[in-house]
Amino acid sequence: MARIAKTRSLNSLLPKEAKKVFRKYGFAASEVLTKWEEVVGADMARHTEPIRLQFRKGKRGHGTLHIRAEGAFAPALHHLAPLLMEKVNVFYGYKAVEKITITQGPVDKSDSVQKIKKPENLSPENENELSLILKDTKDPELRSVLESLGRSILSDTV
Repeated sequence: MARIAKTRSLNSLLPKEAKKVFRKYGFAASEVLTKWEEVVGADMARHTEPIRLQFRKGKRGHGTLHIRAEGAFAPALHHLAPLLMEKVNVFYGYKAVEKITITQGPVDKSDSVQKIKKPENLSPENENELSLILKDTKDPELRSVLESLGRSILSDTV
């Protein structure tokens, strides 16, 4: 059975503006930002937040993860750094983080779901663009997730 449509990578669907923003803050793969609590656990996420993941130019791996930690938790985090690096590296599936730098400061305690802007109504042009991108997606669950992602990205570019 011949394939009707070619598979496109999610990266090719992201607008250039979104890619620039994530790269600017060192998150070529934004999952560690959006899934911080899932990656490090609820207790650690309550007292920390990722600032950026910095790699050497042209390299993807052995990077430095910059984290903000609140108050008295910052010194304790130095002792937990190896565990934190292991959790992030397991999440990425390779040795993405080799070093962690910790900055003491206030941590945004709002729910991580609230940090992500809720998708708004799209302009007719963006609505059509999203429909065209998703027209060949057969799996309803995948389509729903991609539509939600597309709506949030396209609503930010309006």
